[in-house]
Amino acid sequence: MPAVIDKAIGETSKFFMNDFFFHQQALLCAAGTFILASLIFFVNGKTRWSLVWLTAGGLCLGLFAAGLDPFLNSWDERFHALADVVAGALHISAVYSIGMHDLPPYLKEFRRRFPTVDVHVAYRRSAQVYAQVLSGEANLGLVAYPVVRKGIHVEPFTDDELVVICHPSHPLATSKKIEPGMLKSENFIAFDPDLPTRQFIDRYFRERGVALGHTLEFDNIETVKRAVEIEQGVSVVPLGSAKAELESGILKAVSLDPPLRRPIGVVLKRNRPRSPALREFLALIQGDLAK
Repeated sequence: MPAVIDKAIGETSKFFMNDFFFHQQALLCAAGTFILASLIFFVNGKTRWSLVWLTAGGLCLGLFAAGLDPFLNSWDERFHALADVVAGALHISAVYSIGMHDLPPYLKEFRRRFPTVDVHVAYRRSAQVYAQVLSGEANLGLVAYPVVRKGIHVEPFTDDELVVICHPSHPLATSKKIEPGMLKSENFIAFDPDLPTRQFIDRYFRERGVALGHTLEFDNIETVKRAVEIEQGVSVVPLGSAKAELESGILKAVSLDPPLRRPIGVVLKRNRPRSPALREFLALIQGDLAK
């Protein structure tokens, strides 16, 4: 909060309970870590003014209240950054398959290290993830096949293999590798056409001259897996997203030949200041990636 000289405290406190508001008029000069500011406030129709010393935190709060700091959605982000305290909220927006299957182990470790950070995860479609990051609603986003866009900065997260999944009784279940042409006569259960993973799967088969017979299309990985479980067809999904079903024997997975991998990236708003919590989360991801 602003550190106000005694005179200013006396002046403002006398009128605090009256019809009173103040406005930061102008920054006059900088002196070390303190800022000298002119405040104008109005009491019962009369104009009064006072000089106050603002700390860096006070200046941050003033700029936020005046709408002059476009990079912050909450003033506590900047206060935590100034104090270098790993606390506050961290908002993550992720596509469903990544948020449910790739993100959890990182969240568990991050919460263990930094219990004072309140982590929120929103599960969205890819386009919505980019929109939430750009609007500032999310501190970071996690998407497959990340694309650098205006106002967006991309950093690596991880990648995973895309594999063919089928029912254990399906003839393909005993294959060691599956070549693209082996799926052209299969009932193929696909993701919705606007999803990046679907688009890259289609490209993979198209480049090899294979036209898939799409019989069903869904917008999330869980529904795709359920359809394969009840023998509606086969599909191609991220290996990590089917781990539970593979371990229980509900589904079988076979690698494609040549293999197909899916890059996963962190999307951030370009030039937005990073809170200590965000810096630590990115360090956790990048540290694991470097191993």
